[in-house]
This record gives sequence, C-alpha cells and structure tokens, in this order.
Amino acid sequence: AVDGAAGNDADPDPSLAFLHDMEVVEARRRVRLLASILLLISGLNVVTDFVELVNFVFKGTMAELLRLVFRLCVNVLGVYVGTNGVKASQTLNEQAVFKYVWGLVVVGMLYISNDLWMLITVATAAPDGPEAPVPEPTSAHSDYEYSPNAGWDDDVGADPNQPDAISTDDAAEFTPSQATLVNQACMSLLISVMIWTLCFYRAFALRRAVRERIPR
Repeated sequence: AVDGAAGNDADPDPSLAFLHDMEVVEARRRVRLLASILLLISGLNVVTDFVELVNFVFKGTMAELLRLVFRLCVNVLGVYVGTNGVKASQTLNEQAVFKYVWGLVVVGMLYISNDLWMLITVATAAPDGPEAPVPEPTSAHSDYEYSPNAGWDDDVGADPNQPDAISTDDAAEFTPSQATLVNQACMSLLISVMIWTLCFYRAFALRRAVRERIPR
C-alpha cells in the first residue's frame, strides 16, 4: 500500500504536467503581459474616442465621424481580445488560446491598416500653396487693416493692446511641413508594425507550446 501511494505521488496527473513546463510558463507570462497592455491601451482609447464622438455629433464632417466610429469599434474589439488573452494565459485552454491568437491578428491588422491609411492621407495631401502677400498697415499708429469682406486683418502683427499676444507670423513658424508629417506617419507605422509583430510572435508561441504539450 505504501509503495502504491509512493507510486501515485511520483506520477502526477499527466493532464497538469505541461503546466510546469518552462516554455509554457514563459509563453503564458509574456502573453499575459502583452494582453494586459492591449486591454489597458484599448480601454483608454475607447473612453477618448467616445468623448470625441459626442463632440463630433454636434460638429464635424461625415468623413471624420465615420473614421472616429471605425476607430471606436477597433478599440472595443481590442478590449475584447485583450480580455480573452488574459483569460487564455490563465486557463491555457486550447480553444481560448486559439480565439485569442486569431482575434489578435484581426485587431492588429486593423490597427496597422489605420496607420497605413493615415500615411497615405498625409502623403497625398496637397502641399501648402504660396503665402499671401502681407498688406501694409493703413497708418503708422495701427498694425491692423480693415477689409469689408474679412473684417480686421491681424496678419501684419500682434495687437498693441495685448502685449503677450503672438503674431500670426510667429505662430506660422510652428506649423509642421508636409514632409515632417509624412516622416511622423512613417515612423508611427513602423513602430506599430514592430509592436504587433512581437505580439503575433508571442501569441503563436503560446499556441504552439499548448498544442505540443497538452494531452490528447
């Protein structure tokens, strides 16, 4: 009887033995971390997009509204996939891992497509035209010129009654050029592709580890 009990202690349940495999432990830890980050970022984006959506209902073009609705739906899907990832890393259920992996692929492709669309939009935007000539002030005591169509034109300088005001010429210096915007969009797309590639790799590594070690 003692030998039988010792034999039972020496042979653990084979259905739980794979949980102590180092590859499975490392894979589930990494997936849990990445899924938690996805859940956090997507949740914050959902709140931000919802606030912007409320504002766009009262003002904003239809194209901007549709793009915001699309982004909100993607972030809601990101929250769902992130929740599935955390659950799959805890239970190591094969179906849950499978659902998380392919849900992550869909969300990642949508995020990358959004960044790619932004890059194309910025790259194909018409460059800024030549600056309009600056009108001369009407008198030596005024930096403003009145136009019947445009009202007071303050392009010539700052309001003398507001010493802390910044002239429009100074503000124009801080406007980024189209080349700068394209470079920023390219960098954002590159970083997005690198991050999502890492997430895909870790998710498929967990799926492979679970499929190879789970008892059939």
